Amino acid sequence: MGKLYTHLSLEERVKINQMRASDLSLHKIAVLLGRDKSTISREFKRNTHPLGYFPDTANNLAKLRRRKAQNNKINKNCVLKKFVKDKLINAKWSPQMIAARVKTEFSCSISHETIYRYIYSLEGRNLGLYKHLMYSRPARRIKASRLTLHQTK
Repeated sequence: MGKLYTHLSLEERVKINQMRASDLSLHKIAVLLGRDKSTISREFKRNTHPLGYFPDTANNLAKLRRRKAQNNKINKNCVLKKFVKDKLINAKWSPQMIAARVKTEFSCSISHETIYRYIYSLEGRNLGLYKHLMYSRPARRIKASRLTLHQTK
């Protein structure tokens, strides 16, 4: 497996803009930043306008895309959202149990991971939904990946 994925930062976008202005190739920019060439190419494809590439605008567009991606099935369906909150708070069900019941009662399916993402989203944290989980942690614990475990040995 290769590098772990991280989003481009505003500083990296500024550097990309400066390097591109000095006529460096996408490959050279990628090497200098320690990124894949496709990442740099995709950055220009998504964020270049007729007037050019602007790092601050590109950063704002990226944030907007991430926010839209967080708009999952639960946030789109008010009845499903109410069902998830009710079963979590009143029935004390786990996200796995809720996900299994959604398949039978609704015409869609969601994973328990989607429910956890909702619980730990800004809205879910404000509602205190994490308090109704078996382990009521205010933030999720990030488990080490196989790659990380393998590298430390």
